[in-house]
Amino acid sequence: MSAAPTALVVEDEPLIAMLACDMLHDMGHIVLEARTCKEAMALMETVDGISLVFTDVDLADGSSGAGLAVLVRHQFPTVRIVVTSGRVKPLMLPDSVPFISKPYTRACLTKAMDIQIAC
Repeated sequence: MSAAPTALVVEDEPLIAMLACDMLHDMGHIVLEARTCKEAMALMETVDGISLVFTDVDLADGSSGAGLAVLVRHQFPTVRIVVTSGRVKPLMLPDSVPFISKPYTRACLTKAMDIQIAC
């Protein structure tokens, strides 16, 4: 039996983070959380097997989830990435990284993840 996939949720709003974590957990993921780009990259570099990064654009320390997506794509090219925001889609997202607007549904998150699987 294969291990459950591991997802990293990068979100600075606690209630939104909890919702995202619950959705991903219900989809069968082991879920890790970070509030900043720095925390997220520390987890990416120390935890084996993270297969999905789901990040907000605007993070607590002023860092950018879009910038995080660029770093993850460069350093961990096999990791799937989904970016979300309550604002407009950032211009600097790497190719093939789906963007979903807040508020999002489980179906919308699943569809964005499926796009990443197909890439």
